[in-house]
Amino acid sequence: MSPFVILDEDQVKRLQRAVRTDCELVVCAGDWLAHLNVFSDAQIYDILRFFLEKIETFDQALVIGLAVPPTMLVVCDSRWVSFSGSEEFWDTKTSEVTGKLGEYALTHIMCDMRVLRTRLQYRQGRFNHASQEQPSEGTAEHAGEDS
Repeated sequence: MSPFVILDEDQVKRLQRAVRTDCELVVCAGDWLAHLNVFSDAQIYDILRFFLEKIETFDQALVIGLAVPPTMLVVCDSRWVSFSGSEEFWDTKTSEVTGKLGEYALTHIMCDMRVLRTRLQYRQGRFNHASQEQPSEGTAEHAGEDS
């Protein structure tokens, strides 16, 4: 079972190749962006490539136990995307970096990267645990035990 909500195994592989990463948090961010149903795959790959270093650095800081401030990936008006600490936005309409928005952003959709990583670990643990405890009813090993 996959810990991702939207992306299947083939989509994960395509994302990893397109973005050139094996960082699960980056893939999980791609899954989150996909579930918003706002961006095309190409736009998601662009967003992840633009913020790749920031996401991977954040993930590594958590892995080694550093104190990390709250960190958000933010979508503004379904067009501009930013990351905590960044002074730039990725404009998904023009596929360009911009230092300021073209207009005031009214709607903000935020993803707490620490919570996203925690959820990923929880799902991985739940799915791994569930796959280890699959019921053995109907397997050849246990055939005829109830008779």
